Amino acid sequence: MRGLWFAASGTDNIALMRAVGAWEYFTTPPQKVVLDYRSEKKGSASWADVAAKCKTIAQIIWDEAAGKLLSFTPGKIHQGALGGVVPEYPVSVEGVLAAFAALPVELATLQSPFEELHKIYRAPGFGDHQGPLGWGCLFKGAGHDRLVSRRWLEHGPWRLLRGPNDTTLVQFHALDATMEQAIEQAREGHQRMGITDTGGFIQTGYVYAYKPDGLYVAADRSLRILINGRDVSQREMLDAAAYGRLHRDVAEQPIASVRFVFVDGEPRARQHLHEIWLRGLECWAVVDGVEKRLDTDYQPGPSPARADAHK
Repeated sequence: MRGLWFAASGTDNIALMRAVGAWEYFTTPPQKVVLDYRSEKKGSASWADVAAKCKTIAQIIWDEAAGKLLSFTPGKIHQGALGGVVPEYPVSVEGVLAAFAALPVELATLQSPFEELHKIYRAPGFGDHQGPLGWGCLFKGAGHDRLVSRRWLEHGPWRLLRGPNDTTLVQFHALDATMEQAIEQAREGHQRMGITDTGGFIQTGYVYAYKPDGLYVAADRSLRILINGRDVSQREMLDAAAYGRLHRDVAEQPIASVRFVFVDGEPRARQHLHEIWLRGLECWAVVDGVEKRLDTDYQPGPSPARADAHK
């Protein structure tokens, strides 16, 4: 595959913009910088200083005909992003992993190179100007905290690669796939990784479908959600994981753990154990009147890597 389309964010997106701008593909000054869709500045060596002054978006254009550009959207931490199109980039999974591991980035979306894709397939994404998921995505350092748990990475329908500086790249489809093949290979992984009811990503401004209603125990800072005579949906698990993560450090009732307690016994609890464990939650069952924890010794093997992604 030639050509890199990406969106990325970190704690300092201006620093990220400068770091990407130092790549060999951007050594010459750009043709122009367009601020907030209307104010056009002639490109110069100080283009990053100009772009950093935008209010909504800056487009730094090196080659308008080829589509070679960077786009910068300001915002708090991950609510802003840096996007880029580098048509001449010789993409390899390992090469992209190494390049992004060296950047001040925490989260990135690696988009698929098909102009017509959006007309027939709507992939979920991470929000915050990241765009839809494509052939891969990347987490670095604290970026992993956007997931319900790091366990999520080892148990999905994707290929997983680890890099330096605590960097993880998830590959959804083969780089040489056709558009139709890419959709088929990536669809399930996109659903499990993006903002969906069955996904493992905690979005900015999280919206609950099932706001957890449980018993808070101050002694161990646990939130205990009692389940009796019903199943627990994956969306309810996602909501519980998000609630625990977002309330981990609150001054009033900080949450160290969220546990589902199945009052009606162990069989139903075990039916939910894997998905609860994946999200970093605790799974308990009431057995003969005593609460029994089931997830402590649960250690499933990692999901096998998708063979069609090993290209």
